[in-house]
Order: sequence, then structure tokens, then C-alpha cells
Amino acid sequence: MNTSPSRRRFTALLEQISVLEKKAQSLQGAQRDTVIEKIVYQMDEYGITLEDLERAVSPQGQWRTKPPPVVRARKAASIKYRDPETGLTWTGQGRAPNWITAAEAAGQKRDDFLLPVTQLFGIEVKAAPPRKESLDMSALSRALQEIDSKS
Repeated sequence: MNTSPSRRRFTALLEQISVLEKKAQSLQGAQRDTVIEKIVYQMDEYGITLEDLERAVSPQGQWRTKPPPVVRARKAASIKYRDPETGLTWTGQGRAPNWITAAEAAGQKRDDFLLPVTQLFGIEVKAAPPRKESLDMSALSRALQEIDSKS
């Protein structure tokens, strides 16, 4: 049976692959004990039990690639509008409540119900200090010249 050179090369490559796979398996087998020792050491170091590992595997036997999602509690929206007559409030999110739509239909503006910034954020706003009057440079220059002329 006469085989072509490319077929012989292909057969030789398959044999090399088989030899390399066997070497890889033997190396992996030799390292396996060391890896197991490291795993057992780390389990002991971090207090990981076999039950912890079982919980880390999905019901289908697949390892979880991602940690379970973190569910964060939603922060309640702050109140932005208040009806002064009834005390009803609205955050400004979602559909407008009936009391504000009725007031708008009656001709009032939504901004009339807007809470001041101090109430929105629960902070006390101090009044700004009075502004200092700017210096009159020409008057200062004359005063200095007067002082120099007297000396």
C-alpha cells in the first residue's frame, strides 16, 4: 500500500499528539496530589467545608462562574411636593397624584407645591454673610498720597 508523504506526515503528527497527551496526563497526575494538598490547606485556612463546596455547585453539577447577584435595598425617594391644605406628598416620580393634577387643572402651577431646598434635604441653610464693600482704589491712593505729603 503506497501512502502519500502528506498522509505519512499527518499520521506522524497524530502519533506525536498521542504521545504528548499521555505526557500531559502523567504530569497532571503527578501534580494532582500537590494541588489537592493546596486545596485542603486553603479550605482549612478559610474554614471552607464540603457543604460550602456543594452549595457552590449548581443543581446541574456545573460550577458557578459568577457569584450570586447582590440584592440591594432601594433607597426611598425623598418627598419633593406637598399639598399645604391636606399634607399629601409626592416624590415627583411616576404618575402625578390626583391632588396635583386637580390643582393644575384649576390653574395652579406644579412649582407652587414644590418644597424648599431646606425641607427637601433636611438641612439648615444659613444666610450668607453680608458682602464687604469693595475698596475704592482711587480713594486709597489719595489717602496714601496725603500721608506721604505730611511726612
